[in-house]
Amino acid sequence: NKARAIVINAAAGQIGVFIQKLARNAGITTINIVRKQKHIAYLKSIGERIVIDQTADNFETILWSMAEEFHPTIALDAIGGEMTGTLMNNMPEGSATIVYGGLSGLPIGNINPMDLIFNGKQLYGFNLNTWLAKLSRKKLDEVSAELQEMIINQEIRTRVQGKTTLEEIEPALMQYIRNMSDGKMLITP
Repeated sequence: NKARAIVINAAAGQIGVFIQKLARNAGITTINIVRKQKHIAYLKSIGERIVIDQTADNFETILWSMAEEFHPTIALDAIGGEMTGTLMNNMPEGSATIVYGGLSGLPIGNINPMDLIFNGKQLYGFNLNTWLAKLSRKKLDEVSAELQEMIINQEIRTRVQGKTTLEEIEPALMQYIRNMSDGKMLITP
């Protein structure tokens, strides 16, 4: 099933930005969900057209409208909790929601069972290590070569918000936790 459009939440984070780049290269439209105005501005500045603020009062209406217009077949969920159900409930018939993170720290909820029964919607979990273990050596080499080429050409790169020493790790870790989408925190000798 070749997706023409996908939904991504936590879209301003590193994984979201990597997925956007891979999707763009494959001609797939991304519907990006974020929760801060600075994330909307950031994603627009790197060329993303569709960015939705999940804190907006009409968030679900906008998400539903985007799903109606672009017909995404996959939602990639980094948050879990009630957001998983919100994604599934607003996705088209026959779509799949793939949970790869649990940023909310809460159990998955808010899923309409009628969507699973009558609308063919599916829910999956994704673990990178499990996926990598299932790849053939040839496919792993192909994926690795493609990603290495993208890194060398600076098509994708890890954003770094700061550096810290081991002695100063506590305040740096707190800064990172408050601003995870701004990039990683490097620990230097």
